[in-house]
Amino acid sequence: MQDTTIKPALDTAKPASAAAGAALLCVLSMSSVQFGAALSAPTMAAYGSLSTTWLRLCWAALVLALLVRPRLFSYSREHWLAAGALGAAMAGMTLCFFAALQRIPLGLAVAIDFLGPLAVATFAVRRARALLWPVLAIAGVVLLARDHGGWTGEPLGVMLAFGAALGWGSYIVLMKKTGTLFAGLEGLSVSLIAAALAAMPFGLAQTGMHIAPAQIAATAGLALLVPLLPYALEMVALRHMPSASFGILMSVEPAIGALAGFVVLHQPMGVLQMAGTLLVVAASIGAVATAR
Repeated sequence: MQDTTIKPALDTAKPASAAAGAALLCVLSMSSVQFGAALSAPTMAAYGSLSTTWLRLCWAALVLALLVRPRLFSYSREHWLAAGALGAAMAGMTLCFFAALQRIPLGLAVAIDFLGPLAVATFAVRRARALLWPVLAIAGVVLLARDHGGWTGEPLGVMLAFGAALGWGSYIVLMKKTGTLFAGLEGLSVSLIAAALAAMPFGLAQTGMHIAPAQIAATAGLALLVPLLPYALEMVALRHMPSASFGILMSVEPAIGALAGFVVLHQPMGVLQMAGTLLVVAASIGAVATAR
């Protein structure tokens, strides 16, 4: 049988080098997500966030399936349950996150969304001194959520961001499990198919069963930035680092989100947001440096 797995270069690296490489993959993933989210704003404004998110998942599932060619008839019940659960978490996370972006600033949406990985990191802590990094990270997130001296965002947008946070926390745990069950990126491929199917009712409901050709074309390029590239990078990274370290390292994402919102969407960054950025970056560096 032809080998359809993709063997990451990190698999043969020394532990220290693998950890550093995994951290780099996380940074690349976060950058792809946040700048992809910012660049998605015009398409979502024109066609709606739900249908745009669904089509992106469809494109990502199709492209990865063609590249990986998962062996669908060789998986056990455990494989299907893990991939299905991960796909549901992916669908919920992305649908809620991009719907929130239409209602609240990118920096605030990502700051709330980060509570998911922060919870994963905090629950996994076994040493009291390691709690310093989650505390430092959440302080930075709070500062990032301030704008012009007050809190920003309408209630529905904030609720959707919390839904995305729940999905993100579940995604981290399920992604690590799925990555250990499947060879290469086969698990991610099957999970993306499940995510596209889970998001289908929401996407079709928003389009009224009529999908514009221009929207199909626009989402093809956006799917590379979110979700295909980030999910692939994160699955590889999670094979080489604990979930707790991954969760704290994700605290860089609110800072990247604020930067992407400033550069692409011209959303302002005040003094508090800059201070929050420094705090979350410091927390991430500390978490990675002290991880064992």
